[in-house]
Amino acid sequence: MNSVTVHATRWELTLGDDVVTQAHDLAEAGQQVRDYLDTVDPSTDHSLWVVSVVTDGW
Repeated sequence: MNSVTVHATRWELTLGDDVVTQAHDLAEAGQQVRDYLDTVDPSTDHSLWVVSVVTDGW
Protein backbone atom coordinates (compact mmCIF):
# COMPACT_ATOMS: atom_id res chain seq x y z
CA MET A 1 0.00 0.00 0.00
CA ASN A 2 1.32 3.41 -0.92
CA SER A 3 1.06 6.55 1.15
CA VAL A 4 1.62 10.27 0.96
CA THR A 5 1.99 12.94 3.64
CA VAL A 6 0.33 16.29 3.08
CA HIS A 7 0.94 19.48 5.03
CA ALA A 8 -2.29 21.42 5.46
CA THR A 9 -2.53 25.12 6.17
CA ARG A 10 -5.79 27.00 6.29
CA TRP A 11 -6.17 27.18 2.51
CA GLU A 12 -3.68 24.80 0.93
CA LEU A 13 -2.59 21.16 0.83
CA THR A 14 1.12 20.91 0.05
CA LEU A 15 2.40 17.61 -1.35
CA GLY A 16 5.96 18.70 -1.99
CA ASP A 17 8.05 21.70 -2.91
CA ASP A 18 6.02 22.66 -5.99
CA VAL A 19 2.74 20.75 -5.62
CA VAL A 20 -0.19 22.51 -3.98
CA THR A 21 -3.92 21.83 -4.15
CA GLN A 22 -6.83 23.10 -2.07
CA ALA A 23 -9.68 21.71 -0.01
CA HIS A 24 -12.69 23.55 1.37
CA ASP A 25 -12.74 21.45 4.52
CA LEU A 26 -10.03 19.47 6.30
CA ALA A 27 -12.28 16.39 6.23
CA GLU A 28 -12.10 16.50 2.41
CA ALA A 29 -8.30 16.75 2.28
CA GLY A 30 -7.56 13.05 1.78
CA GLN A 31 -10.00 12.65 -1.08
CA GLN A 32 -8.82 15.89 -2.69
CA VAL A 33 -5.23 14.61 -2.66
CA ARG A 34 -6.31 11.29 -4.21
CA ASP A 35 -8.24 13.18 -6.89
CA TYR A 36 -5.20 15.33 -7.62
CA LEU A 37 -2.94 12.27 -7.87
CA ASP A 38 -5.46 10.60 -10.22
CA THR A 39 -5.30 13.68 -12.44
CA VAL A 40 -1.51 13.77 -12.73
CA ASP A 41 -1.09 9.97 -12.89
CA PRO A 42 -4.30 8.35 -14.19
CA SER A 43 -2.59 5.00 -14.75
CA THR A 44 -2.24 4.45 -10.97
CA ASP A 45 -5.14 3.60 -8.68
CA HIS A 46 -4.82 6.00 -5.75
CA SER A 47 -8.11 5.00 -4.09
CA LEU A 48 -6.41 2.86 -1.43
CA TRP A 49 -3.50 5.21 -0.75
CA VAL A 50 -3.15 6.34 2.84
CA VAL A 51 -3.10 10.13 3.04
CA SER A 52 -1.58 11.48 6.25
CA VAL A 53 -2.61 15.07 6.81
CA VAL A 54 -0.31 17.13 9.02
CA THR A 55 -1.97 20.37 10.06
CA ASP A 56 0.15 23.50 10.05
CA GLY A 57 -2.06 26.18 11.54
CA TRP A 58 -5.41 24.96 10.22
